[in-house]
Amino acid sequence: MLFDIYTTEVEINNEKYTLRPLSGRFIGKLYSVIGKLQADDEKEVIKQLDEDTMNKFYEIAYETFKSSYPNIEDDKVKQFVSQNLIKLIEPIVKVNIGEN
Repeated sequence: MLFDIYTTEVEINNEKYTLRPLSGRFIGKLYSVIGKLQADDEKEVIKQLDEDTMNKFYEIAYETFKSSYPNIEDDKVKQFVSQNLIKLIEPIVKVNIGEN
């Protein structure tokens, strides 16, 4: 295949979701958030999750799900992402930086 697009799966509440990466227009926000998540321990990561960082990550997670599931109602995607935001950190980062 000419362009091999990396996807990743995440399981939430016994349902599997296949995530596709975002377009490049979100790369600045993505790396801004990733930079905040680079800490030696969990407590330090939690300290870095300020309002601005969480809002950026919510937007990244929302846009990742909208890209992956374009036919799902917008309100449902927003609610799902809000309910599962912390669970989504690792798979969202993983799919958007192409990490296997």
